Amino acid sequence: MTNKKIDEEQVSQMISYLDEEGQEVSLPREEWKRKVLVKLLQQSWSDSDELYEVIITALEYGFFKAITKAVVRLFDIDENKERAYTVKSIVCMKNNMWADAKSVLEEYIDSYGTTPIILTNLAKIFYQEESIDLAEATLWAALTKDPNQESALELWAAIRDLIDEDEEDGYKKALEQIADIKGSWRAQLMLASSALEEDAVDDAINLFKEAMSKSFADQEVLYQVSSSLIKIRLFDEIFDMIVPIYNPQKHGPYTGLNILQAYIDTENHDLGMALFQRLHAVFGPEIQEYLDYFLTKLNKLES
Repeated sequence: MTNKKIDEEQVSQMISYLDEEGQEVSLPREEWKRKVLVKLLQQSWSDSDELYEVIITALEYGFFKAITKAVVRLFDIDENKERAYTVKSIVCMKNNMWADAKSVLEEYIDSYGTTPIILTNLAKIFYQEESIDLAEATLWAALTKDPNQESALELWAAIRDLIDEDEEDGYKKALEQIADIKGSWRAQLMLASSALEEDAVDDAINLFKEAMSKSFADQEVLYQVSSSLIKIRLFDEIFDMIVPIYNPQKHGPYTGLNILQAYIDTENHDLGMALFQRLHAVFGPEIQEYLDYFLTKLNKLES
């Protein structure tokens, strides 16, 4: 249960980003840190929202030590205290400062009370300390407040699998516990993915429908469901479940692109072109590369 270290391949990888002229540039990690990260931190130093985004980007690339001063700065200026405390605790964890991370979260709870995110991160610390019962109880408290935290669900499944190691389907049973909580939909998506791995397609479809209903057709849910359906070429289900409720303004472009792929795969040029025009009108340059690709495919259908 140690903090995962960056392997040699990750250290040597290139980082791609868009420069000020919108051109894609690739740099070695260390060069990106010197030339780009430092500049981004300087530019965002007085804006908590922008500084938070830069810190998250740096975390995703594994620059845990390079952002410690920025995290202190965010902690000082951010009016969103939950965000500031959470980021500070995460950076402590990433730098193997587990006691400091716990102190940060306990300080937040003493000052502001508990929230699902704060509790989830506290549970991660208990899990690291091998205080499994305490981790389980804390995580359950977090999930009953918000059952759709992805990292909380993954940790919950791991903890329950550890506790119930002698039982079959421990992962499934753990997620089913959360699926019963009011408002849960992410557990249903995870169960559906597991069902597809076992070729239990009908079970997966029912779980997808339940997730869509409970989430009120959330943007992320529609995208995940449509992606899963297109992957296994269940085109009728896409047309029956997704197309009638898809709204570009509400659900974003990527579910629409999945539907467009389904139209192309079923050689439905007219409906494909109509959707293409809607996506182009709403999103335009944001997804131009994808639109160019699909237009080529649609033109081939017509020829």
